[in-house]
Amino acid sequence: MSGDRDAKPSPREERTRRTRELILDAALDEFAERGFEGARIERVAETSGRNKALIYRHFGDKRGLFEASLAQAFRRRDEVRRRSPKSMADALVYWFRNNADDAAFFRVVMQEALASTGETETVEREFRSEFYDRQVRAVARSMGSDGESDEDAYRFLALMALTAFPWMFPQLVELVTGQQTSSRRFKKGWSAFLAAVGEDLAPAEETDIPPDP
Repeated sequence: MSGDRDAKPSPREERTRRTRELILDAALDEFAERGFEGARIERVAETSGRNKALIYRHFGDKRGLFEASLAQAFRRRDEVRRRSPKSMADALVYWFRNNADDAAFFRVVMQEALASTGETETVEREFRSEFYDRQVRAVARSMGSDGESDEDAYRFLALMALTAFPWMFPQLVELVTGQQTSSRRFKKGWSAFLAAVGEDLAPAEETDIPPDP
């Protein structure tokens, strides 16, 4: 007999879930475009088709809305991570291409960094730490290490930067290469570069390698 955890959500529960998702999607875009200080709950309500009172009831205030929207984005990233290819070369290209469709996520992460005072608790800190730890260990294992050393962490950060930098700093890419990150030429060239890096780094036997910010 199935337990309660296997029960299908009721129509009301499904509506609530969908409402939260719509609000958080709209909030992520709002924070990405205008930053934390410039974001307005009124615009989130208008974009999501929900009213301000409902947003306040679900999330408390703008800080709560910001944290919830970023938490949802990271959990979606974890779902993408689970589908990452096993070869290092393929995984680097996979994340580069997926990151192209997640510009709002990167802008919000940068907003988080800019807004940090050193006193504010990192959003979803435990989940995100575990998220990255799994990836550090996967990369390390593929190279015959255990994922415990600083070098293992540094290697992962370098690979993560390779897949994310173009989408976080498109203006620098254009200044250096003369190419738009959205252009077919850049996407094809950078993908080929990433694949070559992955092939150079990977040993004969590989494991799942999902470098993701």
